[in-house]
Amino acid sequence: MKWPIVLVFLGGLVGLQGCESVFHPRASEFLEQAHGQTGVETGLTLTEMMEHSLVKAKEESGEDGALADLHDQFHALKHVSCEMTDSQRASPGYDKLVTLHKDMRTVFHQVWDHRKDQSLRNQHLEVFGQRLQEFRSALQTILQ
Repeated sequence: MKWPIVLVFLGGLVGLQGCESVFHPRASEFLEQAHGQTGVETGLTLTEMMEHSLVKAKEESGEDGALADLHDQFHALKHVSCEMTDSQRASPGYDKLVTLHKDMRTVFHQVWDHRKDQSLRNQHLEVFGQRLQEFRSALQTILQ
């Protein structure tokens, strides 16, 4: 009788995270480090941090270090929209951000699946980097 209640509670916890990161507490640290005047400024700073981690992740192997940082920074990126104003969320650039974030999540899952195969990992990191640049450009259009 207790297990169904526990499973429902855990499911709710996962589904209702919203702007909190229960499973990736370092994401909150990165989000705090990148914090700017607006959600867009925070996002731009965070994408810059991610670009640095991306370069290092291509040079390293395994899932520790820069790849772990990139993983947590990516989770922090999800929460940037929580800091955006209603007018920023209503802009056409915001819809593009949502689409790009979903695409980046798919690519990052491939990076993570191939984290031990340096060649495949770097190929997927390259695609992730391209999407990150597009995400950054979309953020900049919201600023204008």
